[in-house]
Amino acid sequence: MKRTQSARAQPERIRLLALDIDDTLTGSDGRMSQANLEAVAWAAARGVAATLVTGRRYLNSAQRFAAALDLSGPIGCHYGRALVVHPDGEFLAQHHLPPDISARAVEIARRRNLGISLCADETLYFRERTSPASVVPDEWRALPRTKVVPDLDDVLVTHGERVMSLTLSGCTAADLRALFAADVELGRVSIYDQRATGRGESLVVMLAGGEDKGTALRQICSRLGIAPAEVVAMGDSEADVSLLLAAGYGIAMPWAADSVRSAADQIAQGSPDNAVAREVYRLLG
Repeated sequence: MKRTQSARAQPERIRLLALDIDDTLTGSDGRMSQANLEAVAWAAARGVAATLVTGRRYLNSAQRFAAALDLSGPIGCHYGRALVVHPDGEFLAQHHLPPDISARAVEIARRRNLGISLCADETLYFRERTSPASVVPDEWRALPRTKVVPDLDDVLVTHGERVMSLTLSGCTAADLRALFAADVELGRVSIYDQRATGRGESLVVMLAGGEDKGTALRQICSRLGIAPAEVVAMGDSEADVSLLLAAGYGIAMPWAADSVRSAADQIAQGSPDNAVAREVYRLLG
């Protein structure tokens, strides 16, 4: 989804900031800088609310960032496949992967000895791997609501209809799109490349088709009574393209890929520690 027209003008009235978390609000260490935190608070004091539209799960993840930013209201999680009210934790919508696609992906990972994990019912399940290059990192094992299992078949038996996402390493999105070409064409699955925060590792994320971050933003706007034209969105990854296009004005981070930059109306300036902050002050100052 590339922008086919010239960049849109900055909205005359901005009521909402829609922010990705990883590599947008955070640096490569996965932490949100004080500068970005203070800029969002500064915007709120001037009547401009913020929401998160992130690939992260809610519990113990997006939840922590929403709390740090003192947000209240709906946020998009799981790459827009879930809409959650913070801080209540009420899930308003969830769009799960079709079980047959999850089962096929797990089998492909087993045959090719790919790293794989899945998220179901807000718990991350990692497959214990034998390849030295793809052992589950200790810091991931220590995450709350995380389980490392010998294989994922038993997880699919109990949670197969509630898988929000599958994440694989050792392959590319193009590889998996070729293997799931018919399902991609039918809109049953979306497949993105995604960098692992803090590791520099390239991952591939598989999600339900038909919904995305743009869908989540439109739902958030509807619930808040805000027109999408009054929203400024910021993001950096392939999954953020729909978010930037759904907002009235889209800003790509300086390190974003060309496909993301071409979908944006503005390219931010600055570092991972202050790019969001600089844009907030520029927009609202």
